[in-house]
Amino acid sequence: MLNIVLPLLQAGSGAAPAGGGMGGGSSMLIFLLLMILIFYFFMIRPQQKKQKKIEEARNSLQRGDKVRSPAMCASRWTKPPSPSTRLS
Repeated sequence: MLNIVLPLLQAGSGAAPAGGGMGGGSSMLIFLLLMILIFYFFMIRPQQKKQKKIEEARNSLQRGDKVRSPAMCASRWTKPPSPSTRLS
């Protein structure tokens, strides 16, 4: 996607303005905003959704539920979940 956007931005800033000032400022701003949007929608937002799903799963645990740790060790949930609760 960057291969498509970058030449378009460079082509738009090819002509110098009549005042002789910096002409590429607006295209650089557009490019920066585009990169921020890409980072948000492809990195930050999915991580927030994943974190929310994990939090909901933790909050739905009841005493006696069977759970598995990331190392696939089976355990039983004996305490109500809290943010600092760890499996042992």
